[in-house]
Amino acid sequence: MKRKILVALLAISACVSGAFGLAACDKGNNETHGEWGTDYSVQSAYALAKDLGYTGSLEEFIETISGKDGADGKDGVGIDNAYIDEEGCLILVLTDKRTINCGKISTSAVENQNFQYVTIKENNEVTGYSIVGIKTGTVIDSDLIIPSTYQGKPVKEIAEGAFKDCKHFTSVTVPDSIVKIGDSVFSGCTDLVTAKLGAGVKEISRGAFEVCRSLKSVTIGKGVMSIGVSAFEGCSSLTSINLPDGVTSIGNSAFEYCSSLESISIPDSVTSIGSYTFKGCSSLESITIPDGITSISDSAFYGCSSLESISIPDSVTSIADYVFYGCSSLTSVTIPDGITSISESAFRGCSKLTSVTIPNSVTSISESAFRGCSSLTSITIPDSVTSIGNMAFSDCNSLASITFNGTKAQWKAIGKGSSWGYPTPNYVIHCTDGDLEKSD
Repeated sequence: MKRKILVALLAISACVSGAFGLAACDKGNNETHGEWGTDYSVQSAYALAKDLGYTGSLEEFIETISGKDGADGKDGVGIDNAYIDEEGCLILVLTDKRTINCGKISTSAVENQNFQYVTIKENNEVTGYSIVGIKTGTVIDSDLIIPSTYQGKPVKEIAEGAFKDCKHFTSVTVPDSIVKIGDSVFSGCTDLVTAKLGAGVKEISRGAFEVCRSLKSVTIGKGVMSIGVSAFEGCSSLTSINLPDGVTSIGNSAFEYCSSLESISIPDSVTSIGSYTFKGCSSLESITIPDGITSISDSAFYGCSSLESISIPDSVTSIADYVFYGCSSLTSVTIPDGITSISESAFRGCSKLTSVTIPNSVTSISESAFRGCSSLTSITIPDSVTSIGNMAFSDCNSLASITFNGTKAQWKAIGKGSSWGYPTPNYVIHCTDGDLEKSD
C-alpha cells in the first residue's frame, strides 16, 4: 500500500557552510514542500532523493529506507526529513526517528537540488520548468549554476524576482536553455561579481541586475535583443560591457549610475537610447553612437563628467532635454544636419566645451541650451534659427562673439525676451547683413 510521506528539507548547520564554502539564502516561502505538495508516495520520495543526488534504483531506495520488513512503507515508517550533512552525505530521517545515510553526493547535485520549480505547460502538457526561487533552508555555492534540465525537461525560465536580494553567491551562469528571465531576477544581489547569460535569453528584463554593486563583468548571450528599463542601474563596479549584434533598444535608466563604466560598445542594430540611459556614468570617457539611432532621449548622458567627445550620427533628428547636462569634460561635439532644435539645457554645464557648430537645419535654441558653457569663446548661429530661449547662453563667461547670419528683424525676434547673461559688456555681435544693435 502507498503511504503518505511528508518531506521537509532541514536547514544545514554552519559547519556545512564552512566545509563546502556554501552560504544560505533565505529565498522562497516557509512551506515544507517540494515539487509534489504535501502528499507523498515512496516513488515521490525517491524522486526527491534523486534530486538530492541519490543514484540508486527505486528498489535499492526502498530497501535502504525500510529494510526487508518495511518495503513500500508497509511497516508504517516513512521519511520525516531529508538533508545533507557536513560530510556531503544525503541523510534521511525516518518517522520513527532513525536516520539513514545514503552516501555522499556531488557538488553539482547539491547545486541542482536547491531550486523551487513550477511547470511550464503547452496544450496541458509539461514542456519545461521555471525556477521561482531557492528552497527554504537549503544552501547554495558561491558559484550559482542554473541547471539546463529538471526531471528530464528543459529549464526554460527564471521567474520574476527569483533571486532578488540573495547574498553570498559571487557568480551566476545561465544556460542556453533559458529563454526568459523575469524582472528584478538578480536585483540587489550585492555580492555578485560576474554573470554569464546563455544564447537563449532574448531580453535582459527590467531591473534584472539593478543595484548589484559588486558586479564587474557581464557576458551577454548573442540572442539578446533588448536591454530593459534599469537593467543594470546602480551597478557601480561595472567597468565595461559589450552588447551583441542584434540588440535594437536600450531602455530608460539601463546603465544609470554605473559610475565605474569606462566604455561600452553599442552595436549598429540599436535604434533607440532611452531616457537617463547613461546618467551618472561619471567614468565614461568615450562612446560611439551608431548610425541606426534616430533619437537620443532626455538626460541620456546627464552627468557623464568624464566624457570628452561625442559624435552624433546624421541619422539623429532630435536631441531631447538635458542630454549632455553636466558633461564637464566635453570639449567638442558635432551636431548633425538633421537636428531641428537644440533642446532645453542640452549642453548646460559643459564647462570645457570650446566650440559648437550649429547646422542650418536648426530653427530654435531652447532655454538654457548652452548655459554654463564657461569655455565657449564663439558661436555661429545660422539664419535658419528663429528663436532663442531664455538664458540660452547665460554664464558663458568666455563667450566673446556671436555670429549671426540673419537680418536685423530676425535678430530682434531672436533677442526679444532673451537673457544672455554675459558678465562683461564687451562682446561683439557679427552679422553678414550689416550692423546690428544690441537688443534689449
